[in-house]
Amino acid sequence: MPALDLIYYRHVGAYNQIGAAYEKLMKWAGPRGLLKFPETKTVTVYHDDPKVVEIEKIRQSACITVDENAKPEGEFGKMHVPGGKYVVGSFKVNPMQFGEAWDAVCRWLADSGYQPSDGYPYEYYPEEHEEGPPPIFTVDICIPVKPL
Repeated sequence: MPALDLIYYRHVGAYNQIGAAYEKLMKWAGPRGLLKFPETKTVTVYHDDPKVVEIEKIRQSACITVDENAKPEGEFGKMHVPGGKYVVGSFKVNPMQFGEAWDAVCRWLADSGYQPSDGYPYEYYPEEHEEGPPPIFTVDICIPVKPL
């Protein structure tokens, strides 16, 4: 996967509540000229493992892709996700199917000859979601890997 430069707004808590973080990010980024669709993509970066961290403390970053010169301010941050070898699972899911999609990628990874490497897993949304009900999301689940 290619390297990504991202502006983010951090969300702490249940996965299905990240929409509010995206709303805040979009309202901030729009007037600053950072939303250049269709080039701008949305990405959710995961910082914690739900098998280790309580759901109320799970950290996620609601992100948009930006050029390397973009500047964050206030409660918005900037991060660089390095390029490299990732397992990528591509799915079309409704909001209730994200967990199943993650489980499928993790099952594949367990039998693949690879293991997770340093770096954060993320969801990349290559296109805008389809309106519902329920909405349908096109998502690439990306996990950095290295050989066993």
